[in-house]
Amino acid sequence: MIGFDLIIPVSLLGGALCVDFRTSLRLMLSQPICGGLLTGIILGEPFNGLLAGTLIQIMFLGNLFVRGTKTLDLPIAGVVSAALFVLVDLNLAGDVSVAAMTMIWALFFGLSAGWFGYFLYRILFFKLSGAAEFVVKKAMAGKLWYLSLLHISMVVFHFLYGFVVLLAILPVGYKVILYFVSTSWRLTGSVDILYIFLPFIGVGSLLRMQILKSQGFWFISGVLLSAVILVFM
Repeated sequence: MIGFDLIIPVSLLGGALCVDFRTSLRLMLSQPICGGLLTGIILGEPFNGLLAGTLIQIMFLGNLFVRGTKTLDLPIAGVVSAALFVLVDLNLAGDVSVAAMTMIWALFFGLSAGWFGYFLYRILFFKLSGAAEFVVKKAMAGKLWYLSLLHISMVVFHFLYGFVVLLAILPVGYKVILYFVSTSWRLTGSVDILYIFLPFIGVGSLLRMQILKSQGFWFISGVLLSAVILVFM
């Protein structure tokens, strides 16, 4: 069982990255490749964290977050995937025979958490829209300090939203993954077999770029990133 001494720091990181992702800060640290690395550093396994975050990043190369678009919460997806892969791997003492299945489940939970976070955020945002309209009316009446209060409140809201989502998902995901990788019918194999997924991820990215009419730069970036992983692994 993982303790709050590990969950709390990771959840705090997730909250901070959600602020970067949802506000105008945009330091790009919220991208999964960065979030995965930072998560791995916190948990003492920077390489495994980077590996999980990179796989999520490859899936969303060319993704451009614009307010109003349906985009899963990438920082949550990256941090959850990296944290679960690292935590389960630590519990199993680095058992490479189940590393592939651990990674697959970690990515599944990460992507699911990202979409869950998106829909939760939409619900909460619409609930708070009335308060935002009230603040705008006050600002138009000359009380501009209401705008500052709104801005600070939104930053706090984004942080708490990311923190709470991670705090709720990590313990559940950890138990589920640990159960499945410990059963007798588990899929065995080291994380190296995940390379067979890279071509499928690449095809999916190409189709997505065709739909979104993204520039070829993202395709080249994806190819180079995949090549780097293959070379160094």
